[in-house]
Amino acid sequence: MPVIPEKYRDRIEAWRQKAKFFLQSSSLPGFYKVSIWDVGEFFFQEIRRDRIAVRAGAISFNFLLALFPSIIFLFTLIPYIPVQDLDRYLLNTLHEVLPESGFQFLESTITDIVSIKRGGLLSFGFLLAFFFATNGVNGLLLAFNKEHPMYRRRGMLRGRLAAFRLTFYLFFLFIVSILLIIAGDKVVFWFADKIGFLSVFSIILLSVIKWIVILLLFFTGISLIYYYGPTKRYRYKFLTPGGTFASIFSVLTSLGFGSFVNNFGLYNEVYGSIGTLIVLMIWMNLNSFVLILGFEINNSIIMNKEIGKSFIDRK
Repeated sequence: MPVIPEKYRDRIEAWRQKAKFFLQSSSLPGFYKVSIWDVGEFFFQEIRRDRIAVRAGAISFNFLLALFPSIIFLFTLIPYIPVQDLDRYLLNTLHEVLPESGFQFLESTITDIVSIKRGGLLSFGFLLAFFFATNGVNGLLLAFNKEHPMYRRRGMLRGRLAAFRLTFYLFFLFIVSILLIIAGDKVVFWFADKIGFLSVFSIILLSVIKWIVILLLFFTGISLIYYYGPTKRYRYKFLTPGGTFASIFSVLTSLGFGSFVNNFGLYNEVYGSIGTLIVLMIWMNLNSFVLILGFEINNSIIMNKEIGKSFIDRK
């Protein structure tokens, strides 16, 4: 291992001390004047202590089991929403955020599911599908439990009711987001019809509208999870640093992993037809990991705020 000369070691140490002082005396919006250093220090302690990889694996497993009941639930709702081609727009939105092979697997499964005649909104099958769809959210809520006086345990009934409510909110948000994408398409095509042709600008505008809605979907959905999910004695604010982090990195993770699988992944060659399911599981695991990181960021801020650590106290 190369030896660093003395003069460089002194410079590095001086820079390290300056960086530490800056982080100890600086905060960010939403940090309640808690220093970046204290939040980061507490965050990494919690990461090491709480085995977040295990928690992320449990969440992704629950979401995988809840995936197909959720599809049945959503596509049973679609005939009751008076919007033409809603199912096509829903599939296109999934196509944007899922790896190609994972989407193809889901698309064929969805086609098989919706080809079977389902009962009405009050049928036993529909209600059972909604119940199983909540299992994924319930697993997520359990992963937010902390052994600390600031957190309280939900009983089985209260936990299930909380999962029901949050699942309903997320489904409603997803449908509204699809409707916004449809409305954006209609408006752009209406302008294009008035002008007389569909310009390159119109196509770019459609893509921009779609991605704005997808980003808002991620941000609002994750903010809902952090607002209603943790069993704290008081709730976070709706807009949180952890929610912002998780929203940005969920989108980046989905796009990055999708690009890797589409261009370099050899899952199908190695594992055959089951490779697409493995891709889907890895995608869920990565996003579950990001969700827990966002939660731990919020937790680190609130815990430091409660014990009165503020960068103002250092001055």
